[in-house]
Amino acid sequence: MNTVHSYSERTQQESIRKRLASRDNGFVCFTFTDDDTIPGMFDEQVARHAHKSAIIDSDRSVTYEELARLANDVGHALIRANPSFRAPVALLIARPSSFVPAMLGVLRAGGFYVPLDPLFPEDCNARILEACRARCILTERAHYPLAQCLARAGQVVICVDEIHHEFLEVVDRSAPKDPACIIFSSAATGRPKGTVQTHQTILAVVQRYTNSLFAGFQDRVSLLSSSSVTASIGTIFGALLNGATLCGFSVREHGVSALADWLDSERITIYRSISSMFRNLSWCVSSDRVFATVQVVCLGDTLFKSDLDLFTRHFPCGCALVNFYGCSELSSAACFYMDAASQLADGVLPVGFPLEGIAISVATGNGLVNWVSGDPHPKTAPTDLGEIALKSRNLSPGYWNDAEATARSFALVDWQRDGWRTFRTGDWGIMRAEDGLIHLGREDEQVKQSGVRNAAVTIHRPEASDESARDI
Repeated sequence: MNTVHSYSERTQQESIRKRLASRDNGFVCFTFTDDDTIPGMFDEQVARHAHKSAIIDSDRSVTYEELARLANDVGHALIRANPSFRAPVALLIARPSSFVPAMLGVLRAGGFYVPLDPLFPEDCNARILEACRARCILTERAHYPLAQCLARAGQVVICVDEIHHEFLEVVDRSAPKDPACIIFSSAATGRPKGTVQTHQTILAVVQRYTNSLFAGFQDRVSLLSSSSVTASIGTIFGALLNGATLCGFSVREHGVSALADWLDSERITIYRSISSMFRNLSWCVSSDRVFATVQVVCLGDTLFKSDLDLFTRHFPCGCALVNFYGCSELSSAACFYMDAASQLADGVLPVGFPLEGIAISVATGNGLVNWVSGDPHPKTAPTDLGEIALKSRNLSPGYWNDAEATARSFALVDWQRDGWRTFRTGDWGIMRAEDGLIHLGREDEQVKQSGVRNAAVTIHRPEASDESARDI
């Protein structure tokens, strides 16, 4: 007699995780201590993988040893400009092979970086510069004229392409709780809001990235987003602090059609992008095109069953689709695993279950539902809808020079857990025992475009069955 096994989504989640963990890619569980900094952990990878490619973009390849040297040169240049350097530094750099050394050099010198985007409107970058009060702008030769236009009295402009090599090593001047970066949003609509991330909060992002994707040093990771958005943090540091190869490609410059061939030629194993780019990639290739080297596809916007169908058509059967949920204040917070065997209903796909060190709350009409990573299923009806709140020890410290906004959005959690805080996301969702959290939109009137929040049509609080949620 044949045994019929009923489908269980929780069992399917665990099956995909086990398959990802079995990849022969050099995965090592990522851990860090309260004393660790980003430069210190990067140095460990340089020692292990000195001659391995760290970054590849266009026609340039940089090894880990070369990347460390370039970052050291940037650190020297910053300290020469200001021996007591402990300040924000604006980065107006597009190419990853130039951006990453500048970023690491800033951190090694004890500063923190503020990414600008050369394709943002000039007044948008100007407002970010005014808000962060950076004393220095690091740029590349292609954008030096723009940096000169943006610079105000007292701001130094340094071109990273013209920094001389230094033989003396810059000792890591950073501390674990120091700011590492400020990611600004809302600059297109008024006063920009800068979310601060420390060395420790970024290392926590890397931990969640690594251990949820089972990323290893043999992976080749796509970098398709601007370095000015929060998603870039997990992608960049998640690759470099695991000894992987970060592969940059400019869709703005080369187009989506060229991206398809690039994924094959660079043998990308971890693909990460926004959902709209994923769809455009899938639509621009023939129906039988399969990206054979890709083992993990990471997306982070609202997904639908039709997106899972596109994934199944264009990626190999052993590949996993991972749908992440997060925010600027924490980066990734939850994820949901899918593959060709997943049996999901039409409509909005889940964003799943809390990642390690995260708790998710949904304030519903029936009260507050708490769900901590590793806890049993929450007792909540499928139709419960409420505002999503995230809890962690590794939330952002808050907003740059904006104590009022920080106090409004962040709070201590009344748990007996050291350092746990909560953040109200302004997102609405429902929580289901079998497939986790479903994100159904925002309570405000803004959407993100290329990492910048812009005014949009009102997004009303959706009902669980509301088909308008498809357009969010």
